[in-house]
Amino acid sequence: PWARLQAALAAPAQSLRETDTQAVIDTSPWPCLETIKKAADSAAGIILDLTYDPFADDPITSRLSEVIMGNTIACLSLSKVFGLAGMRLGILAASPELINEARELADPFALDYAQLATCRVLFSTRGDQFRRDVLHEALSLRARVVDQLRRLLPHARITPPQTNFVSVYVHDLPEGMKEKLVQATACKDYSPIGLLRLTANQDTLSGLEAISQEMAAAESNR
Repeated sequence: PWARLQAALAAPAQSLRETDTQAVIDTSPWPCLETIKKAADSAAGIILDLTYDPFADDPITSRLSEVIMGNTIACLSLSKVFGLAGMRLGILAASPELINEARELADPFALDYAQLATCRVLFSTRGDQFRRDVLHEALSLRARVVDQLRRLLPHARITPPQTNFVSVYVHDLPEGMKEKLVQATACKDYSPIGLLRLTANQDTLSGLEAISQEMAAAESNR
């Protein structure tokens, strides 16, 4: 999507404004900051879903002030980075004017004690270090999953991880390996598009280690 957007922005005759684009909505895990700036100038508005952005090598969330200009809104769910799925918590970053307008459109609901306590911890002064530690642990776990995959499948193609998922090309897997991975790890089978997507969590790491041990034992018994 960003390649098409960049092409449109590069051609004045096909600018977003001339095509009556009302808004650009980006859900890419690795949006381009320069393209975002151009889109913000060209369109009526741009909405960025930065849920996976903290996992990127060069996260935009580290410099949000450069992003939330004009009619740009950035949103970040806390479910992925901080493992808070089900808490229904997130961050909306925009200019004060847009935030006020968003309040008019919001569907309010009461926060329970757990949600309020989570917000208090995450966004307190001491929460700054906690957030950094949680993200560091998530990135470290992802690196260990990738390392284990490369040891287990040295000839398989692994997509560069930019989220808390790691994808492996199914056609590169030895016979029977896909079934083992599906059974032992937290993954989803996207065979129609040739990928197996593994969630970088402790269950996946433990499953990969178990497969490696099983293969090592089988090799030693030959």
